[in-house]
Amino acid sequence: MKWLRKARTFVAMPPVSRRRTLEALASLLRIGLSLRLRGYVPTHRRLESALQRNRPRPEPGEPLAIAFALHWAVEVAAGNLPYAPRCLERSLALWWMLGRRGLEADLRIGVRRADAGLEAHAWVELLGHQINDGADVGERYAAFEGGISPGSAELR
Repeated sequence: MKWLRKARTFVAMPPVSRRRTLEALASLLRIGLSLRLRGYVPTHRRLESALQRNRPRPEPGEPLAIAFALHWAVEVAAGNLPYAPRCLERSLALWWMLGRRGLEADLRIGVRRADAGLEAHAWVELLGHQINDGADVGERYAAFEGGISPGSAELR
């Protein structure tokens, strides 16, 4: 009956929230599969290329409000998958969805020391605000300067 409750909740959402959640679900699935089959660099390169080819116009509205609404949609979609998407999948999906709306966000990847060695984390920034993490994420992780782009490193 859990699925019935989820279906009712989904149907009760405003239409724009349903569309964003379905877009987030499709993005998470596609990006997750691409990361597993191809790795980070080809996945990022393909997404970036698609955004450059289409050059979307900015969506009307407050950019940060749109960004936080899309973050909410990604989290709802991620919470309804049979697996738990990692921060890189979630951040790439959010970055992609923002880019499709003409909002140029930054995908950040950072590292920190942990008991078992190094720990990596990904998040999205827009207009100086961390969208899918706390405001202190830059203090907790040392971000690669300028982010990680397909030409700057071969991450797998």
